[in-house]
Amino acid sequence: MGSGIGTLAIKLLGEKYLHGKVRFESTQDKGTTFYFSHPIESTK
Repeated sequence: MGSGIGTLAIKLLGEKYLHGKVRFESTQDKGTTFYFSHPIESTK
């Protein structure tokens, strides 16, 4: 399995522009699942 342009795009968007964390898991039978987490900032 390889990393395509979509994987790079999600990582750049999620980490560089949205300041979150991106990880993904790939399996041959299920494909790729992306996980994105983003910190919640207080508005106090």
